[in-house]
Amino acid sequence: MSIRLIVFPERNMVRLFYCHASEDDPSSVVLPFVIPKLEEEFKMGNTRLRRMISVAVLGAAAAVVMFLEFPILPGATFMKLDLSLLIILLGTVIYGLGDGALIALIAVVLHLLLKGLNPFSLIGDTIAFVANMAYVIPIYWLLTRSHRKNVFKLSVGISFSTVLLTIVMALLNGFLMFPLYMKVGGLPASTNIPALVWSVVVPFNLIKGVIIGIAFWIVYWRMEPWLARQHREISGKQRS
Repeated sequence: MSIRLIVFPERNMVRLFYCHASEDDPSSVVLPFVIPKLEEEFKMGNTRLRRMISVAVLGAAAAVVMFLEFPILPGATFMKLDLSLLIILLGTVIYGLGDGALIALIAVVLHLLLKGLNPFSLIGDTIAFVANMAYVIPIYWLLTRSHRKNVFKLSVGISFSTVLLTIVMALLNGFLMFPLYMKVGGLPASTNIPALVWSVVVPFNLIKGVIIGIAFWIVYWRMEPWLARQHREISGKQRS
């Protein structure tokens, strides 16, 4: 008598075979027995691995896109837009808020390493991480209530995210970044910070939020059935 454990990775399958020799037939008789728990653990391990790889790839893609930035506000070319937030938002909708934050963190770390680590870039990318999560959370929260297509729900989510992004960036720039730049000579000491926030930071982030929201709307509307299916599968496996 012998017991054999056989793994079929290409089928996400584990099988236990119990082999014995009968009295009438000396040859081995193989009787397949399924081990549901072991099979499920194997499948979940494979799923976790694919998920980790996907999160890492999305984070790396977002880091690369961060370098493809361009100004959108005349007279304020130091404020530039990139579409990395769109990748982070899509990753969050698919894999959940925790993995979405991990995607954003990977993007920031890789961007810092590639761009060069210094105090200003560290503070700037940290602020960008906080701002990205401020934009992502309201949309994610509304969409996870139900994955049915709902124009009003998506519109409210994008609007709320845009307003929250603008408030967060106004506060962080007004109380942290601009005063810091003034101390090191990046801004004149006579700069009117509140006026700069209202005339540059607020309109820039309102425009940014709308652009990202429209781009997400288009992608989400086309991929909604697939995104909803992915989210259900991942949520189901997490609960099990």
